[in-house]
Amino acid sequence: MSSLPYNAPTFFSTSYFAPVGSPPVATFDPSTGYRDSDAFDAIVSALEATGEFAAVTLADNFARCGAGAPSPLASVNPVGWEEFDETDPTTLVRRVDFVVALQVREDDFSAAFKEIDRLASIVQDALDGSNLGGGCLPGLTLVRRGRFDREARHPEMRLQLAGEFSYLVANQSNHNVS
Repeated sequence: MSSLPYNAPTFFSTSYFAPVGSPPVATFDPSTGYRDSDAFDAIVSALEATGEFAAVTLADNFARCGAGAPSPLASVNPVGWEEFDETDPTTLVRRVDFVVALQVREDDFSAAFKEIDRLASIVQDALDGSNLGGGCLPGLTLVRRGRFDREARHPEMRLQLAGEFSYLVANQSNHNVS
């Protein structure tokens, strides 16, 4: 096999072929038993890797943080999941919903809004289209909507980003129980 890159004929649309030098797509064998916790660990790691947050936690409650909490904070929270077999009765697609809650502490409302808006974009860039450690379907990993928490007290501003990811379960009796 030649090690030279393949140059597609010009009569095909360039969107049919991956560009030369593109990073390889991580492959994952569903029979090895990927679990929700693997994806949530990958989400926390991806947000920590941005270097934008003073702390990133899994399933934490901001109410425990108190007045001296560092800012900004991100908390990744599982919401629920469902499985379906729309395309193949032997393979299940598991879709998991989650919320990334952001908190910024800033006296100036305008500055707080700009900062939380910037952080929301950073979260979307870090997660949208990610394979979350190799087990998820990248096209189905998305942050879909955001909702401001109206009960947050000044000087805090909070935003909840709702997202989802999906991965394959090889069959109905192949859930990872280890």
